[in-house]
Amino acid sequence: MMGDGVNELRQRALAFLSEHHVMTLATCAEGDLWAADVFYASAFTPAEGLDLLFVSAPDSRHARHMAATGRAAATISAEATRWRDIKGVQLEAGAARLGFEEIDTALEVYITRFPWLREMLRGVVGSAGPNPQDAARGGPALVRMEVAGRTADVGLWRLRTARLLFVDNSVGFAHRSEVVLADGPSPAPS
Repeated sequence: MMGDGVNELRQRALAFLSEHHVMTLATCAEGDLWAADVFYASAFTPAEGLDLLFVSAPDSRHARHMAATGRAAATISAEATRWRDIKGVQLEAGAARLGFEEIDTALEVYITRFPWLREMLRGVVGSAGPNPQDAARGGPALVRMEVAGRTADVGLWRLRTARLLFVDNSVGFAHRSEVVLADGPSPAPS
């Protein structure tokens, strides 16, 4: 059972995440570092922890890094003009491009967060275009969207973490509190 203080901190961190929508991803593969801003939607369950969902082109640098390593770090912060006003989240997580078996539920979470995407959505397709065999194999899926008159196939990604750091400089300079998100044991970092 989680203590009241721990539960309150968890609720504050989850509320902060629901008030924001852009995260900065940090990725690395074979010594090649990169950072990219993406829109995210969050989904939380005490059993599994926190999922941050976002779309990225499969050939983007950060997507290639995540495909190679299965890991990413991220920050989500509020704009601040004084150091005491800095608040945010820092995390490291497992990263996975979703397949057919998970994409419908995750896509609904993402579209609920960003309803304007619904008019751009053209369907879910296989890795190399519409291929029913990809769905039968449970392979990676792509979301087909129409943006500015052009069709784009993007991957729907999930960062999953069981803990994060909640930054709140109003408490003190560089004050960070660890927030446990999953009720079970936290997975060891890989």
